[in-house]
Amino acid sequence: MAYKSAYTIEEAALIAAWIYEYSDGIGGFYEYRTLEKAKIRVGQIEDELPNISPEDIVEKYGSRERFACYKESSYGFIAKYHNALDIVDGINRAIAIGQLEAYKSGDLQLIDQKSIAAWFMDQGETGIAMQFFPSILSVWEPSASKPANPLKPKDEDIATKTKNAYLKTISALSMALISGSCGKPHTDAEAVLSILDKAGIEHPVSKRKLAEYLKETGDY
Repeated sequence: MAYKSAYTIEEAALIAAWIYEYSDGIGGFYEYRTLEKAKIRVGQIEDELPNISPEDIVEKYGSRERFACYKESSYGFIAKYHNALDIVDGINRAIAIGQLEAYKSGDLQLIDQKSIAAWFMDQGETGIAMQFFPSILSVWEPSASKPANPLKPKDEDIATKTKNAYLKTISALSMALISGSCGKPHTDAEAVLSILDKAGIEHPVSKRKLAEYLKETGDY
């Protein structure tokens, strides 16, 4: 990957989620420079994998082993895409509260490579930071008051029975909002949050987290 002097928020999120450049597990190599392009790929995977017959596996992929690699890589891509969405939220929060500085260049909002690398260092993400600025360790100084990591929300421990009740309630309310499930938790989560957007209601959780909650109910 060629290093740049500055990155858009989307580029930073895609790089940090490790899908800016991505292998499909069977020799294919792809570049994802926008979240929209990555989202299209997610939709293709969600449509393709559940509908592959045993006969198609060998014909299309050559062997079951190759298909297993492709499947693992593809579902990994979906998880990383949703992680990228969470990272976008984290970067935007950091900009809003002054942890990270962005500037305008034409229609683009950019963050210079040292700033985004230093911010990821503050989050304890050395490997990600070096994706933006390989020599960041030689110039980085920890923030005087290290911020809480917006990429890794701290989960609260609750009783299993109570948690299950919460999950069932979240699922029931979500299904009521979208008039039933389409069978894909991430798609259902996106539909729920879209309705909240139209109603002017702030998202209580990210799309990835809501999808995880829906999936945990066991209804998918």
